[in-house]
Parts: sequence; structure tokens; C-alpha cells
Amino acid sequence: MKRILCVLFLLSSMNAIAKETIQVVFPFLVAPVFGHKLIEEANKIQNDWHFIIVPKPGAGGEIAINNVINNKNKTLLMTNSSFFTRSAIYDKSSYYILQFKLLTLQCDLPMVVVSKKYKSFSDIQKSQRLTVGVSGLGTATHIVASELMKQFINIDTIPYNNGSSATLKAVLSDEVDLSVGILKQWQGTIEAGSITALGITGNISYLNIPTLKGIADIPNNYFLVVHKDIDPRIYEEWKKIFEQVNVSSTIQTSYKDEFCTPIKSSSTWITDQQQHWKKLTKDIKVEQ
Repeated sequence: MKRILCVLFLLSSMNAIAKETIQVVFPFLVAPVFGHKLIEEANKIQNDWHFIIVPKPGAGGEIAINNVINNKNKTLLMTNSSFFTRSAIYDKSSYYILQFKLLTLQCDLPMVVVSKKYKSFSDIQKSQRLTVGVSGLGTATHIVASELMKQFINIDTIPYNNGSSATLKAVLSDEVDLSVGILKQWQGTIEAGSITALGITGNISYLNIPTLKGIADIPNNYFLVVHKDIDPRIYEEWKKIFEQVNVSSTIQTSYKDEFCTPIKSSSTWITDQQQHWKKLTKDIKVEQ
């Protein structure tokens, strides 16, 4: 019996060793739950690759992007709409979008505008001076704040580089009048009544929160890309793995649990997104 167990252990160890470790680089500190589940499922259905999420925050995502550029056959990038927004805002950004190609699309995670002071947008006078906390300049939350500027004359955007936790703390401590963040991350605080959700992005209402009226289409899409010069064989293998996992009931349930709407894929998706964000951010001026 011991001999059989030893053989099984050795076979299991050999299988683990045979798997090549691939870094799934994420440009922020914490990847969403559905991202982790996607990677877990991808590891379960095959024996060639061991995917592992590696956060590489900093420089607005450029550290993560450059890491994938420099290690194209050993890494892939799990990212969100900031992949496009910073490139659209910063002309000199090192976001080389054309150096990447799509591996698989995930979903659109809604953003929410919250306040401790106000119960609705109707409570705010159009000429009133406001401060809005966002999770960094050039992010999708920054774009939401910029769209709010079109509705309110006096508004100042306050960037917090430590992400949603910092912007939530800022609005709870009355440092800012409003904050923009991820709905799922702030769900507990909203349901506890500590803050009021004034509106969410997208066309679907969650938790009885109204959609943002008069706000342009601001998706917070999550997706996976690879360097365009990746080994074609590797690309096809990874693409097959993630496309198979992405439509599984486990992943679709994970998207639903986080209020994330699956995205329909197309051959021109990256180009379309690039054009969309350029148009949406054409009036935003930020000094780098």
C-alpha cells in the first residue's frame, strides 16, 4: 500500500513539475474574485500550464504592461478599462495598445457614485462646489468624475492612488463630498447605510440603485490580453483554455455574484475600445 501511495505521489509531483508557470500580471493590488476563479478553473482543465495572478501595481499600470512586453511567452495581462483610458489621456504614455491582442473578454463591472452628505443628485445645487474622490488619474473612476463635471459647474477631482479602499475612507470621513468606486467592493457599506449610492454606470440597475442619467457610456471592462508577438502555438492553446473556462457555469455565476455583465467578443474589440475612449476623453487635460 505504501509503495502504491509513493508511486501516486511521485506521479502527482511529476505532473506539477511538468506544468510551466505563467504569470497573470494584474496592474493593481487586488484582482477581482471572478478573476481568481477564472485562473483557478483554467488550471483545473489542463496539465500544461500553471497560471498564477501576480499583482504589479504602479505607474498607472505601466509596470504591469511593460512586464508583459518584456516576457511575452511567460506572461499575460489581466486588466480593465484603464488599459485604454490612460493611453487616451496621456499622449506620452507608454501604454502600447497596438502591441497587444485579445485573449479573452470577461465582464463589465459597474462603478458607483456614493456620498455621505447627499441622498440624491437632486440635493446638490448645480453651481455648488464639490470634491470627488477617484482611484487615480486616468482611471475609469476618473472618467466618471469628469462626466459629472459636465453636470456640475464647480467640481474638483481628488485622486487616491491606493484604490477603492482609500476613496471609500475619504467619503466616510467627509474628506470629499462624493467618491467613485466599484459597486461590489462597497456593497456592504452601502447596505449598512453608512453611505448613499447616488447612481451606477451601465444600463442595469443593481441593489435598486439608479443608473447614472446623462452619463456617457463608461464601461469598466475586464479582459485578458497577450503580446502580439507571442508564440502562435502558445497563443492558440491559451485562447482555447480561457474561452472554454469563461463560458463555464462556475465563471458565469461568479460574474453574476459580482454584478458583472459578460462582454460580447468581436474581432475588432480592442480597436473599437481604443476609439471609444479617445472620443470620451478628448476634453480631459491632465498634467503627467
